[in-house]
Amino acid sequence: RVKDQQGDSIVKSDKKVLKNATLFCTVEDCVNTYLDKIKENNIEASILVTMDNFNKNENLEQINNEVNKYKDLEALINKYSNNTHICYVTNKNEKICRKNQKYLVKTDKILNNNTFITLKNSIESGDIYYVEKNADVKNIKILINSIIYKDLDIISLSRMLSEERD
Repeated sequence: RVKDQQGDSIVKSDKKVLKNATLFCTVEDCVNTYLDKIKENNIEASILVTMDNFNKNENLEQINNEVNKYKDLEALINKYSNNTHICYVTNKNEKICRKNQKYLVKTDKILNNNTFITLKNSIESGDIYYVEKNADVKNIKILINSIIYKDLDIISLSRMLSEERD
């Protein structure tokens, strides 16, 4: 955890969390890359959703990533799934996330084809990985296998944060 200028905690990773790592991405990025791999391997993951792609039947954890219709999406998440009250902080949504008192999450472990080797070679418990849409499926699969090889479980953001608070 790091404190920002407002004194709020932003979770970037937590080395106190035992034997876990987290993967997440936007729905658009996931659909064409690794969503099928996640589901076929029964891996917990979190997906950032907007009004355009929220799915009331989705089994993966859905995190509000809407800016313009934030409250509308919040109502849908409350109605159809478990609202984790997590916000992946970006320049576009930081104010609304703070206003709604969400758990703030940000990571510098962003998986794409340029960062793959560095990330694969520096896996640690408590890491939070954001998967970008241009990440090669082969590299995602290798990263997942490398995390598992290190005897780490891949869990959702909410589980990572709840274990951190316990």
